[in-house]
Amino acid sequence: MAEIESMCKRLRSLGYIITPPPVEVEDMRIGQRLKAIRAAHGYSLQEVADRIGASKAYVWEVEKGRAKNIGSDKIMGFCKLYNATPNFILLGKESL
Repeated sequence: MAEIESMCKRLRSLGYIITPPPVEVEDMRIGQRLKAIRAAHGYSLQEVADRIGASKAYVWEVEKGRAKNIGSDKIMGFCKLYNATPNFILLGKESL
């Protein structure tokens, strides 16, 4: 798995767009869903934190379900990073 993640990072650095495999996320809590999506994209906690403007600890707390409130700015950051809708991030569905 680490070898694949390394290869994906290398390809991204060369300008390739890597589409992760589909992740079954509908029956997960938001933290579990975000962790699964992050893993599918091959991002580290620090990479996600840097891209959404948060700390590594904050992203870890969100993924563990320990963050009390996730701000709309962070939700939108996750959406932009993962090219996903808020419904997908929050509910695991593309529409209600």
